[in-house]
Amino acid sequence: MLKFMKIKILICSIICVSYCSKPLVHQDIDSFFIKLKKESNNINLEKFYSSDTIFYTEKLIQTKRYTKNDIIHILPQLNIHTNYTIKKIKILSSKATVKITYIKHPVENMIGYSQTLQLIKERKGWKIDFKRELEPILHSGKRSVDIKNYIKSLK
Repeated sequence: MLKFMKIKILICSIICVSYCSKPLVHQDIDSFFIKLKKESNNINLEKFYSSDTIFYTEKLIQTKRYTKNDIIHILPQLNIHTNYTIKKIKILSSKATVKITYIKHPVENMIGYSQTLQLIKERKGWKIDFKRELEPILHSGKRSVDIKNYIKSLK
C-alpha cells in the first residue's frame, strides 16, 4: 500500500510539474511583449532584440544606406497605438515561435493581420530574432530609398 501511494505521488508530481511549468513560460513571453509595448518610445534594441538582430542592424547602418531610425521602423514593434492577441506559442528549448494578431494598429490594413515572430532566449530573457528578415536586406543591394518609401507607405 505504501509503495502504491509513493508511485501515485510521484506520478501526480510529474504531471503537476509538466503542466504547471508551461503557463509560467507563456507568462514570461507575454510579459516580454508587455515590456516591449511599454518601452516603445525609448526602444533599447539590446533589451528586446537578439544579438544576431543587433549585428545585422549595425551592418545595415554601416552600409550608409540606412539610418538607425530606418532600421527601428523595419523591426517588429508594439506600442501604445497597437493592441494584439497572442494566438499561438510554440517553445523548443531556448527558441520560441509566437503568432500574434493585431486587433488595433495605426495602419488600418494591419488590423486582423497575423505575424509570426521568432524569439530566442539570450541573457536570461526573451528577445525577438529578426535575423532571417534582415539578412536578405543586407545582401539585396537595394537602395535605402526603396525601403524608406516602403516604410512610409505602411504608415
